[in-house]
Amino acid sequence: MKISDKKIYILIAIAGFLILVTIFVFLREIKKSSEELTSQKSEINLLQLKEKNLENIKAGYKNYEENLEKINSFFVEKDSLFEFTELLRNFASDPKVTIKISLAKEKAGSEPARSFNISLSGPSFNIFKFIDKVENIQYLVEINNLNMRKTSQEFSDTITANLELTVLSK
Repeated sequence: MKISDKKIYILIAIAGFLILVTIFVFLREIKKSSEELTSQKSEINLLQLKEKNLENIKAGYKNYEENLEKINSFFVEKDSLFEFTELLRNFASDPKVTIKISLAKEKAGSEPARSFNISLSGPSFNIFKFIDKVENIQYLVEINNLNMRKTSQEFSDTITANLELTVLSK
């Protein structure tokens, strides 16, 4: 072998090595780009799924909006507590019934609710009618305590009742 043949073989070996290194670098870049593409496709699929879920939620909200409005009507507006007490006074509209309504002390950390103390005096039928109306009122009301006692007159139908009730407000 001549020296020029050795040089050619060395040049071919170096060129082959450079070609292999270049191919290796390109393959590594292709693999990295492929992983990035796969990651981006996964993100796109996740975003599409989130978008679809959001559309389902919006459609569901439209379906339930009417029911939400009905549920909302069960709560007394904080600004209209006076109107609520007037409604209670109307329930006891019989002139033979006397009613006294007062706000109970608000408990610290309680849910959005107001408590009332109500004192009634009158014929038992009218008192029971009042209690029935309170139990069937359109608002979310809970009677926490109810005390009733008959007046001292033997043949009288008059009773005295004390109610403590809580109404949920918004």
